[in-house]
Amino acid sequence: MSAKVSVLENGLTVITECKPYTRMLNIGIWVKAGSLYETPVTSGLSHFTEHMLFKGTKRRNACQISQQIADRGGTTDAWTSLDHTGYSMEVLIEDCEFAMDILSDMMMNPQFDTSEINLERKVILQEQEDESHDPELMLSESFHSLIYPGQAMSRNILGSRRNIQNVTRKKLMAFHKNFYVGSNLILSAVGNLEHEKIVSLAQSYFGSVPKGQCQETAPIHYVGGFKHINKDCDRVMLGLGFDIPYRKELETAVILMSQILGTGDTARLYTEIREKKGLVYEISANLQTCKKVGILDIFAECNAANVNEILKLITLEINKLRHILVAEEELNRVKKQMLVALIRNMEQGEFVCGSNAEQFIKLGRLKTSEGLITKIEQVTPEKIREAAEGIFSSKLTYIVHGKVSAYTTYEQLQKMLN
Repeated sequence: MSAKVSVLENGLTVITECKPYTRMLNIGIWVKAGSLYETPVTSGLSHFTEHMLFKGTKRRNACQISQQIADRGGTTDAWTSLDHTGYSMEVLIEDCEFAMDILSDMMMNPQFDTSEINLERKVILQEQEDESHDPELMLSESFHSLIYPGQAMSRNILGSRRNIQNVTRKKLMAFHKNFYVGSNLILSAVGNLEHEKIVSLAQSYFGSVPKGQCQETAPIHYVGGFKHINKDCDRVMLGLGFDIPYRKELETAVILMSQILGTGDTARLYTEIREKKGLVYEISANLQTCKKVGILDIFAECNAANVNEILKLITLEINKLRHILVAEEELNRVKKQMLVALIRNMEQGEFVCGSNAEQFIKLGRLKTSEGLITKIEQVTPEKIREAAEGIFSSKLTYIVHGKVSAYTTYEQLQKMLN
């Protein structure tokens, strides 16, 4: 069944999707608060606030929050991303009002107790310390700093160490007051439910939230470039990145093209470089999109001696996509894989609940599964080539990690892609 959308007077958006075959309810609140909405001064506050909302309200302490959810067999999850903070819960459908009550209590009435803030400060500082010793995370952070230097897109979601050390109750309360307002909130629910009932409950439990102002993200501009990092590390990794020019008519073709190139064990990069030649431990191509911007990245882990051969083979596969039409058989296989993944996900309440909310955050609207299926079926080999040409003719981002003494230069690699 199709999702339904209503907006309360205070700006809170309610999205529901009925799944009549299940007794479970997936429900959550998505907040337009993430690293893209932050400044250098507020960096890390979205994530810190997420932690604090489980640390007690005016009605429940931290133990009571977790205990009451557990008493109903429920589970919770929370996370902070580039463009949102999410709080989700799964309970039986008969506990819908309880879920609404506890979510609204956490959203509207956090205590921000100073002793709890100090405890969470230690936890987050430890998270930062752990990340600083993870080569993959270091590569990713340096990679995004090359692509989006000085921009919010390149900032760590955890924030800077200095910011976390200086977080105060006053700062968190001010951040919460600005972002946790009706215009910035989306309530998404999936289960055997009635839309009108969920809207009515949302009005009862969230109707008093101030409307506030819908927050906007900072502008994002692709830059690109080259960097060699961690030159004394024995672990060698490569990263290539390309800008994705936004063209609505090629959205689905871009997804399919990236899968042909590097998603799964039948993808071209994996088949040619891993399976046939054994030159890498891992290799993949992935899309990272946010609103109307995004990148296609290619990452590989390998031995230093194989770096130049790997880069040569990667560019060969990229140029094939740009200049040679994909065979119908290969395209149909990837279409089928995407359709199976889509249909499987559409049968999972947790996925649908999150997908509906995140689509609304990114697009301001929902895509129907039927519409997505039609778009997949309409992609042609010509559209795949057009998508590849648009992406791989953009400025290159190129990063080398580890102890590599000789590697293809940025200028040489850029020429190889022409």
